[in-house]
Amino acid sequence: MLAAMAHAPRRRGFALVEVLLALVLLAVGALALVGATGMALRSANAADSQSAAATAARNRVEMLAARQCATLADSAGADSATAIRERWAVTASRNGTRLVTDSVTYADQTGRRTIGLERVVVC
Repeated sequence: MLAAMAHAPRRRGFALVEVLLALVLLAVGALALVGATGMALRSANAADSQSAAATAARNRVEMLAARQCATLADSAGADSATAIRERWAVTASRNGTRLVTDSVTYADQTGRRTIGLERVVVC
């Protein structure tokens, strides 16, 4: 009887432990992928917010530069659709120039951030 068992063919397939280990490794890989995707989405949203704020600042400074110097004045504004707040100032400089400064505050995942843009306008 013992000799008959020694010559019996081995069973093919995977052991339960091997299957469980493969599933654990697959689950860890899937979780890492989900985490990386979430981080990529947050980064993309932050970049969109920063781009919108930079575009708003550039547009405001260009609009002020296109005006006549006599009409330039300090002011502020807000865009409720993009949650952007702006504050611009016009400072008289030497030689008939004006320094136009625009400060734009916007929200991202870490809180509120501010960017600034300056341009010298020749009058």
